[in-house]
Amino acid sequence: GWVYGINTFGAVAGTLLAGFWLLPAFGIRQSLLMAGSIDLAVGVVCLAIGLMRGAEGRREREGGSSRSAALGMTRGGAPGWSEQVRRGFLVAALGGAAALILEVAWFRALMSIFGSSVYAISLMLAAFLLGISGGAIFGSPRIGRGRGAGPLLSRLHTQIAFTSTLVTFLLQIIPLGYIVLLERFGESFPLVSLGTSALLLVTLIVPTFLMGMALPAAIAWGAADDSEGESVSSAGRIYAGSSLGSAAGALAAGFLLVPMGGVRGAVIAAASLSLAAAYIALRAAADRAARRSAARLAAATAIVWGVWLGGLLPWNWRVLTGGHYAYAHLYTGYEAMPAGPTKRRVTLTRPFPFVDESFTPRARPIDLEAEPRLLSWRDGRYAQVAVTEEAGIRTILLNGKADASTATADMRTQLLLGHLPVLLAPDDPAGTAMIIGLGSGVTAGAVAAWPFRSIVAAEIEPEVVRAARFFREENRDVLADPRTRLRVDDGRRILARTRDPITLLTSEPSNLWMSGVSLLFTREFFELAASRLGERGVFCQWLHLYQIGEEDVRTFLATLSSVFPHLIVFSDEADLLIVASRQPLVLDPEVWWRRLGGNDAARLALAEVGIRSAADLAGGILADERGVRRWAAGAPLHTDDRPILEFSAARNMSFDRSRQILASLARAGEQAGPIALGASGEIGPALP
Repeated sequence: GWVYGINTFGAVAGTLLAGFWLLPAFGIRQSLLMAGSIDLAVGVVCLAIGLMRGAEGRREREGGSSRSAALGMTRGGAPGWSEQVRRGFLVAALGGAAALILEVAWFRALMSIFGSSVYAISLMLAAFLLGISGGAIFGSPRIGRGRGAGPLLSRLHTQIAFTSTLVTFLLQIIPLGYIVLLERFGESFPLVSLGTSALLLVTLIVPTFLMGMALPAAIAWGAADDSEGESVSSAGRIYAGSSLGSAAGALAAGFLLVPMGGVRGAVIAAASLSLAAAYIALRAAADRAARRSAARLAAATAIVWGVWLGGLLPWNWRVLTGGHYAYAHLYTGYEAMPAGPTKRRVTLTRPFPFVDESFTPRARPIDLEAEPRLLSWRDGRYAQVAVTEEAGIRTILLNGKADASTATADMRTQLLLGHLPVLLAPDDPAGTAMIIGLGSGVTAGAVAAWPFRSIVAAEIEPEVVRAARFFREENRDVLADPRTRLRVDDGRRILARTRDPITLLTSEPSNLWMSGVSLLFTREFFELAASRLGERGVFCQWLHLYQIGEEDVRTFLATLSSVFPHLIVFSDEADLLIVASRQPLVLDPEVWWRRLGGNDAARLALAEVGIRSAADLAGGILADERGVRRWAAGAPLHTDDRPILEFSAARNMSFDRSRQILASLARAGEQAGPIALGASGEIGPALP
């Protein structure tokens, strides 16, 4: 128990060191080398100890000691699988499977509260492992050796089933504590991290402490009939059972239980496995009092689940899809004021209207009195995906964070991601277009409004594809378009496997601070995109400005401009749309007007969200490649090995510096000089 507990405590230390120091400071390669060096040092020390003990053994054998003979007897042969060892193996396997199912299920629910940054995941894992470590270290001395450990083992597993049920129910109140934490200490990343650790530890400590006691108890019980020499081999087999069960539980939870049954369905499965382990441990014991106690606790667990699933206890979708981490800046109230204007003056010889003055946008029905509705709520393989409707606005939520909606501002961003790169592209639209990140499908639908031969829509989460069907009207039913090829896989992998040349690539992944997402913002990804686009293809990248810092944006633009020589930075409220190419982009209102003039669907869609003329479109441009390089000079690059944005952005989640960043970019663009708009005008100084 001590060895297991100390080993797990080392895992806690490794988790925190990797997440909070090694990866941010040294990158992936150096962190792996450091971990390998630690293993190497441990191996060298063990080898030295073994050589020293071997020398002592030789001296003892030369002296003919009785101890040497005894050692020879106990090491003579491996013991067989006794019935007791088999039972211990099975109980440990069931317990390991239950523990990992709970870990996966709880983490899925907790990510909708605390987010899925490397920091958040490190804290969740550390809290889970710390409870196990504490249970093994402090609980092991209370475990008696022999068959008498069976009743204790049974009691531990019934308590795990019951307390894990209660913890799952109590997940609904954690956001209250997290909101208070953000309101009071949100501007201090260390204090928020410490407070988050405390919340997680208080939530998970009881069931994880019991899990930590359960494995040493299983070894004590399963190896009860062994001699001193055999007990080491039996302990190894029972520990192997726990590890095999853990592997099976992790796979089952991630690929079957959570996607098919949701968080509660997975926890029910884990509780059932714990009760099965308790039954096996108690079946061979003659302790009637222990049997009655286990039966009562198992019945209490079943009653709680029955009442809960029957609807008498809440499972509040509004709380569990709240995405509290994604709105941390609203709880803290921190909004940086702009140090100057956030737009530049547009001068045109004529307005180049996309629609005539009589155009009236469609009125969207808004009912502020209507009750919010949950249209869909599924736990997918990679994220919790929900579709809600409130005041007539439909929204897709990924882990509680709104990723797309029918609100006018969101619709404008989604439409511009499809239309803007077409309008700025060196050539008229043709060939193959690709969209990374399906979301609501509105961007894919915007691209489909143009005469591309084929359209590849890449989406990693299958549940997002289902959710997009709630937006058929807005996305022009793009998935039914015969040109559309849906690919459900990692977007970067799809792009790497694509051999056909691409003329347009739009990338709209989720936020930078989500673990793994930043790999769609690295220099290597941009190089891959450039290689698939060729010399005249055009790339469009979305970047949020809320909850990241100015240095993060400088790093991103420095990385992108290191691959693409020509850039246009377009602002859309708190978002940036960056269009890039190896060839000069088309900044000519006459070309925009001509391209839209032959495309009623695109022209009217943009007019619906406020882009009704070339002046409106040009008004969003902040800088070209000259301003970008001036502003981002000296910023470090974001790479696969050093994904620095994933860590730095996560430290800014309590702040909204979007207007400050826009003002800084506008000033850099102004200092770089006017941007010519063909022969029709220019983008000049920043607006007063």
